[in-house]
Amino acid sequence: MGIPSNDQQHLFETFFRETNVISTEGTGLGLSIAKEFTKN
Repeated sequence: MGIPSNDQQHLFETFFRETNVISTEGTGLGLSIAKEFTKN
């Protein structure tokens, strides 16, 4: 469990999915959208 260290630098990039994701569906938009809503 957890985020691989080589993936951590890309977490907020649009459409980025971690390399260890196998069975979880998604587009990779969640954290990039959250980042936009929380910008100052």
